Amino acid sequence: MLTNLKLVEAPKNHKDPLEQAKSRLLDKLDVQLTAVTNMVNRKTSGLTERQKWYYKIDNVMYFKVKVRNKTLVLGRDKKTELTRVEIGEDKNAPTVVQQIIEAVQNGELDQAIAEHLK
Repeated sequence: MLTNLKLVEAPKNHKDPLEQAKSRLLDKLDVQLTAVTNMVNRKTSGLTERQKWYYKIDNVMYFKVKVRNKTLVLGRDKKTELTRVEIGEDKNAPTVVQQIIEAVQNGELDQAIAEHLK
């Protein structure tokens, strides 16, 4: 039976590493968006504490963006790496996460992601 089939080597994945990272990041951001939306609506997020990219300190909510399980540097202020987005009140979380998704889709984080992949 195999003699009738054309056998070939497994094709190599030619996808750009940056595009792969962005695709995975967008998938994970969708999960985070669902989680924060559920949190705002007083439903369970479905995520463990380790899986959440958001947290509160002194009633202020923060959000971190992770690529390959490490927090992404979103910007720099003199010598300080800026790695968190201040959300403020819980109710703002879905809007902020949606803005981050749009920033990734528009290529605004491409340089930060590329630096992170090195």
